[in-house]
Amino acid sequence: MTSSKKTATVIVLGGPSGTGKTTIGLMLADKLQCPFVEGDSLHPAENINKMGNNIPLTDTDRWPWLTQISRQSVQAAVASTTSHLSVVSCSMLKAIYRDYIKSENPFLQSDDVAVKFVFVFLHCRFEDGLKRVGGRESHFFKADLTKSQYDIMEIPAGDRILGLSPSGSELPIDTTNKKPEVILTEILEKLAYFKALE
Repeated sequence: MTSSKKTATVIVLGGPSGTGKTTIGLMLADKLQCPFVEGDSLHPAENINKMGNNIPLTDTDRWPWLTQISRQSVQAAVASTTSHLSVVSCSMLKAIYRDYIKSENPFLQSDDVAVKFVFVFLHCRFEDGLKRVGGRESHFFKADLTKSQYDIMEIPAGDRILGLSPSGSELPIDTTNKKPEVILTEILEKLAYFKALE
């Protein structure tokens, strides 16, 4: 008997501020012809106020936001009638945040929908990230907070990396001195090589 379970894939594009999550995310979603969810737009007002006042977020601040990241991106992928994909931007700095996003999948116990997450983690040198953040205008995240993100950042490694183990779902991408088009090509080539979107 053939299973009729619907499958959907969420690509979470993460990394510290200044690595190009939104820029690359929009390009990736356009290339894959799927919805893009801007993770910053899902922050509650309290988080935005804290970051706007140069106060780093705590894990307690992040959990409700990560829940929304998971739910909104999954719903977008499931609702897509063509690609069954979605791309969402989210810093997801720690491994535990990536695990939490997966655990908050609203279809986790569903018999009708199977959701797969692929975490693409963008990273660059601290000095480069700081420069990019400092050059942005009208964004609540201030350059002074960049170091706090690098202090807790956990670049995917070991069995968590896509292709290194059956459960690996994380893909680290070094964006240092690379143009957005080059980064996009690298991501697409690696996703294709590991058959991550099949």
